[in-house]
Amino acid sequence: MESPSWVKIVGSLMILFAGCGVTQDIKQINTKELAEFSNDLANEISRELGEESIGDGELDILIKVGGVDTVGVERDSLRSLNHVSDMVKSITEMSESAMHKLKVHGQLGLVLSFFYALAGLLLILTRKHVLKLVFAMLGISLLFAIYQVVDLKNEDMSKLMRIGINFNHYCGAFLDVVLLCVLAMVDKSYFTQDPSETDYYDNLDPNI
Repeated sequence: MESPSWVKIVGSLMILFAGCGVTQDIKQINTKELAEFSNDLANEISRELGEESIGDGELDILIKVGGVDTVGVERDSLRSLNHVSDMVKSITEMSESAMHKLKVHGQLGLVLSFFYALAGLLLILTRKHVLKLVFAMLGISLLFAIYQVVDLKNEDMSKLMRIGINFNHYCGAFLDVVLLCVLAMVDKSYFTQDPSETDYYDNLDPNI
């Protein structure tokens, strides 16, 4: 008996989502390197600017993205090289504790992504006990996304970094919920039928 189309779709999506998860996990593991890169970038911008000042448009972007407090600060003073450098650094600013947690989350995420992809692959290839595994992996993935958001809630990091990290976690949780809803609604009789019986009747000549 050929597997239903939804089995192939859900299994393929799980493998795809796991691949995207691996990319995000690697980024989180390398968070400290990203922070160091932002410092180098800030210094490079300062060297490139030299004695020049940045325009109003670029300044507005840095103020908004960097979350700079401009209350009581003269706008022209923000154009100085030191302020520009500080604003660039503030975009990826985060505490050592936050970077450590992100690294741990990324390492755990790599393991989870492997089993997530494996569950999707087994869903396509086999039918014995695989539904329990798929439901378990989707549930664990959902709980892990929620855990990461809660665990980083009180950590010190820039507004932009927090938005980006939480966005990835929320998207992952949303996709898990969607797949769980799909699995809850579809006809799962394919996994409850005896393979030997279904294969026997599928191989019968319809003209007999």
